[in-house]
Amino acid sequence: MLKLSIAILSAIYSVYLFYKLVKILSKYENPEKVFFSNKNDFKENTNTSPEEKINALKYLIRIFIFVTISSLLFTISCKKKPENLLNRIGEDAHLVEKSSFEFKDSISILNYNLGITELRNKNLKKAKKYFNKSLLREPENSSILNSLGSIEANFENFEKSYEYFEKSLKFNKTNTLTYMSYGVALNKSTEQKKAIEIWEKGLNIERNIEKTGIFNYNIANAFYKLDNYSESKKYNDLALKIVTDKEIRKDIIELEELLNKWKDE
Repeated sequence: MLKLSIAILSAIYSVYLFYKLVKILSKYENPEKVFFSNKNDFKENTNTSPEEKINALKYLIRIFIFVTISSLLFTISCKKKPENLLNRIGEDAHLVEKSSFEFKDSISILNYNLGITELRNKNLKKAKKYFNKSLLREPENSSILNSLGSIEANFENFEKSYEYFEKSLKFNKTNTLTYMSYGVALNKSTEQKKAIEIWEKGLNIERNIEKTGIFNYNIANAFYKLDNYSESKKYNDLALKIVTDKEIRKDIIELEELLNKWKDE
């Protein structure tokens, strides 16, 4: 945010410098001679002086410097990596991309981050609008496809949701969050067996310990819906040992309590 503010201020200052430069050049009958003529040419302009030529050059240099600074800072600002966001589809938890290196386009990242902000504020329609803008610039980006797939699942447009996830896997089979979100969408639409299959694929290639815990919890949740309480407890116990996120741990503990009631019966 600070970099973006500096970029805006630099751009404003550049406009001011350009205004000053125009004022100097407006005194000349032939403005191009300010930069491309010799000192004798100033005799043709009775209202100007050689010193003003130096000032004009100074302003031109300053404009170049500040435009360069503002452009550079704006680009850096736009290339800020997307933030991590815990999201839900139905009762299941999944993560929206945190630090994807797929993004190549600054405007795409800017729109994606605006979408993340709207998603955090539960404005799904606005989030979808920004994600679609981002997708137009990077149609093979799995982070964007996953976000749109998750939103469609929230709207219960499951077939459209699956299309996004299948495209995402086509372009990038190693993004484990695709498997996580895809499984969550399937579980919401009562396709628990397919969801478990997808989650297990993601779990097999996941190297982040915390995320393996979330996979285990979601698998446990699906088995619980299938009334397979023994398998549910096995995966939920693993999740309870791994997950540190407070919000997800509440879900895990809640499921654990339900499973303990079943065990006592």
